[in-house]
Amino acid sequence: MMSYLPLYIIVTSLFLELLVHVVTNKKLTMILSGILGLLIGLYVSFVFIEGSLIVAFLLAYFSYFRFINILSAFSSTPRAKFFRYNHKNSSFIFCTIVLILGTLTLIQINSHSVLFLYSLLLLMVSAVALFLVVAGLRRMKQFSGQTMLPDSQLPTLTVAIPARNESEELTECIENILSSKYPKLEILVLDDCSQDRSADIIKHFAHRGVRFIKGTMPDDSWLPINHAYQQLAEHSSGDYILFSAVGIHYNEESFRRLVSIAKQNSVDMISALAHKHASYGYGDTFRPLRYFRMFLSSSRGQVTDAAWMIKRQTMIELGEFNGVKKAMYPERFFAKTLSKQSSYKLVSLPVKGEIISNRSASYERSQAIRKRYPFLQRDIFKASLLLLVQLNVLIVPFVLIVLLPVSFPSLLLFFTVITWMIIDGVILKARYINYWWLLPFGLPVAACVEIFISHESMRRYEFSSVDWKGRNICLPILETIPRLPKL
Repeated sequence: MMSYLPLYIIVTSLFLELLVHVVTNKKLTMILSGILGLLIGLYVSFVFIEGSLIVAFLLAYFSYFRFINILSAFSSTPRAKFFRYNHKNSSFIFCTIVLILGTLTLIQINSHSVLFLYSLLLLMVSAVALFLVVAGLRRMKQFSGQTMLPDSQLPTLTVAIPARNESEELTECIENILSSKYPKLEILVLDDCSQDRSADIIKHFAHRGVRFIKGTMPDDSWLPINHAYQQLAEHSSGDYILFSAVGIHYNEESFRRLVSIAKQNSVDMISALAHKHASYGYGDTFRPLRYFRMFLSSSRGQVTDAAWMIKRQTMIELGEFNGVKKAMYPERFFAKTLSKQSSYKLVSLPVKGEIISNRSASYERSQAIRKRYPFLQRDIFKASLLLLVQLNVLIVPFVLIVLLPVSFPSLLLFFTVITWMIIDGVILKARYINYWWLLPFGLPVAACVEIFISHESMRRYEFSSVDWKGRNICLPILETIPRLPKL
């Protein structure tokens, strides 16, 4: 009877969750949710005491996200009201998973066999990832050895820079752009309603050919950065437009290199991997692992938001930014569309230092928090799967090789850890100019940071706010439309 008790509790909790979604009285809903939370904690405790640790961990993990999903569905935020149907779908999936795991508690599982298969699977995943990363890096460098075009063959180029509250770095950024030897260059800098001296700094360079654009406040149908991009696109006149962030620096021939690659390979859009100087101290150890995804799927329209260039006429034909007003990754729309036509490439330039990112690790963490959950389509179930993969692939192998005695599974896990460190080293060598070889030893810390980012992004979008340069971008993205207009 005792062994069946967790399953009885699970079935009771499933019935209560059904009532939670059916009942319309808010107070009763909160009471049912509280009872449901107690039942979830109760059956997880029973399984940890009596059942398999693996099943118990998975049960606890998905139960946690199941409860988060319930709390979010009945919070008072506009996001919860708009995605109520999405919450019900996630609830059904979580309940199905929990019921299956609860049934598994009744089955005797050979833990040694499971550990061996698990260790073998992790090693196979890491080997495939290493192959994909190396192949992705080769694709990026395939287009970087081109000869540079002479002045007579160069098209006109517009460098478009959106700036909001960037007074500390803006002067250095504009000076860097002006140092370029590109002969047919137009420089546009838009002040996106800054609250500091950004506008005055931009105007100071007017006598050197820098065009100041006074940004306007976007309406609720736009993300502010996309509205800034659209204004820059409307004012540009170059054959190509290079959208660049303030923290990105170029050398004298970077623009010529980018345009030459685009022209000689007959592509309408390219984005370039920005190199970076490793900071002294521990700053870069606490880095997000966003470039893992970029290298693993570089053939699927991956793009860097720091520096990307597109042919202006092509962008006009694709509707400019009017079709991606609220997209968190507007550049990915253009990259994916043109990638299908073999007209987009992600490149790594041959000379380190041609494009340098001065963004700090803390800036990259903040940016990752802002973009991670929208990338998952603001779906709690997808967030739970991502976190589960990150835990199993990047954290569990490091933990198990410390806890397990010397055995064949522990040997497989050791090679898994080494493979992931090699992958991290390959990516860091492609991105960092100095001290890249030290950073792979901090991979467990970076993996923990990555898991924190995924969870924190979900938490802020569900229950709090997401501030970016003085703006709460959470509500505009997740705005609710109460009803459709009458025809």
